Amino acid sequence: MISVILCTYAGDDPLEFYRSFSSIVNQTRQPDELVIVIDGPIPGTLNNKITDCVEAAPFNIVIKQLDVNQGHGGALRAGVKSASGTYIAIQDADDISVPTRLEQQFNYIESHEIDLVGGQIEEFTESPDSPERTRWMPVDHESIVALFPKRCPINQTTVLARRKAILESGNYRNVNRMEDYDLWGRMLADGYKFHNLDVVLSKVKVENMSARRGGLEYAQEEIRQQIDFMNYGVVSLPRMMLNIGLRVPFRLLPNKARAWVYSNYFRNDN
Repeated sequence: MISVILCTYAGDDPLEFYRSFSSIVNQTRQPDELVIVIDGPIPGTLNNKITDCVEAAPFNIVIKQLDVNQGHGGALRAGVKSASGTYIAIQDADDISVPTRLEQQFNYIESHEIDLVGGQIEEFTESPDSPERTRWMPVDHESIVALFPKRCPINQTTVLARRKAILESGNYRNVNRMEDYDLWGRMLADGYKFHNLDVVLSKVKVENMSARRGGLEYAQEEIRQQIDFMNYGVVSLPRMMLNIGLRVPFRLLPNKARAWVYSNYFRNDN
């Protein structure tokens, strides 16, 4: 049984939410359950669109309303708790899953001894039909582990994972930033096995990403996260110090400079 978790909040565009929802409805292997987590109060236009989706859904929908905004980590944590499926699939409210995403992932995880399967993403700013680049991640578990100390090796919006594994590693935490990287670190530390399919599974909107991922709060979260990774045992002390020395200044760069680094080093086709 697959439960898809779709989190939304007041800042989401209703039409983009509907487009994301529709990509789940149009899966060749539909989910058994969709958990919509409403992260705090939302405007009437978005609420109306959610109501339309619930009425049109061909599968069971669970609505989890949070009284106050918890942030993406807190919303995902609530979604995992509310889900009943053996497998959890993550879907962001402005991203689009390709029609065969769940079918490919379900077939793979059912026939292999792994706990999480992700995939590749196409990034766009205007239209999902005109992707600007593909973000490739390593495929096999060993390569994923090798990349982890340097940067996040899993595209969260492509994840299908065993719910039991997520819960046993402590579930998503209500951290301020990078809740997915944090969870993958704990799951790897607990010995769970990862794999990325070597195909595009999702189309992701990345407008103004570099601007959103900078500033003092992000710099502080980098320090917090690297210390946690060292405590989990997935990053060594020297690597932690190197990462802090590289990442904190990067987060404090002016937006244009940070965008250039993202484009040339973190969002290239390799």
